[in-house]
Amino acid sequence: MVSMGKVNVAIIEACEVTPDGKIYLTAAGGIAPTVCRLADQIIVELNAAHSKNAMGLHDVYEPLDPPYRREIPNLQTE
Repeated sequence: MVSMGKVNVAIIEACEVTPDGKIYLTAAGGIAPTVCRLADQIIVELNAAHSKNAMGLHDVYEPLDPPYRREIPNLQTE
């Protein structure tokens, strides 16, 4: 595994941040859980150019590292 070094700041882009703290990511959501976990600080960029219709687009899930990785569970939402 190649390491790029310590992650000081993660910048993630969102189309919405709710009063209860939920962050709805835009199109580049795949690496967000990993960089947020590794970073000392997180900056959330609220980008109004993205439609709020993107809310719920992502199922954010970070699998365990092998050999502990399992299948991705079927997460049901209401």
